Amino acid sequence: MNIPDIKIQLIHIDGPLKGKIHAFSQDVILLGRHPECQVVFPGTCSAVSRKHAEIRREGNRFKLIDTSTNGILVNGRPQKEVFLKNGDVLILAGKDGPKVSFLTTTVSAEEREPIPPQPEETKGRIPEKQPSAEQVAPRAPAPSFADSPVSEEPIVSVAKSLIVQYGATLQSFQQLPVIIGSDDECECTLAHPSLLARHARVFFRDDQYWIEDLTGRKLLTINLRPIASAVPLQPDICLALSPEGPNFQYLGNGRLVEIEDGA
Repeated sequence: MNIPDIKIQLIHIDGPLKGKIHAFSQDVILLGRHPECQVVFPGTCSAVSRKHAEIRREGNRFKLIDTSTNGILVNGRPQKEVFLKNGDVLILAGKDGPKVSFLTTTVSAEEREPIPPQPEETKGRIPEKQPSAEQVAPRAPAPSFADSPVSEEPIVSVAKSLIVQYGATLQSFQQLPVIIGSDDECECTLAHPSLLARHARVFFRDDQYWIEDLTGRKLLTINLRPIASAVPLQPDICLALSPEGPNFQYLGNGRLVEIEDGA
């Protein structure tokens, strides 16, 4: 039986590391100003202790342990020890301290790329000269996102999660589709001057997340390429809801995180 790895993603929503995303697979993660911590805050962030907190894996759960003098808030409540849930927001050293969201994702054994063992007869030998770029057949260009086929099947409601981190807020949804726009009647309302009332729709179909441009103006781009209507979301793509933003990175498993630009 394949035992899945669990990867932690810490997304800095506010504070000196705002916009950064840290990913870890180890069992213990330290947060603080000490250089030995896995997440190191700058020395100017004096309210954060040198070793402020640790996140420790226990089985398939992750426990937050406060080791500081100024405390830590989890979803607005002070905690000394607590098991974290997907989407929890941590604030270090009081309500005005650095704000970090906690996410997890599983990586199965099939998804890991094993390192092939080196044959005994090749050990210690000087590797042969690799062929030049001219000798290697060029790869076929990646297909345009605008060319992705769009199913004519109706979009149905499914129990799938979507997490959207925008500015200092984290919105979590447990049902798709989700409409993104500036109108208060949208499930995901974002305050940005470039967004239309009903701007985009995220839905789930064929075992993957999709995003659809509802503007009729091809305002949405993925990796700087306009999308015609609906396209599947692939991990690590950069999504711009308009030429003026807002811009997001898709982390996979229904997680959109704001970034500074869409490049």
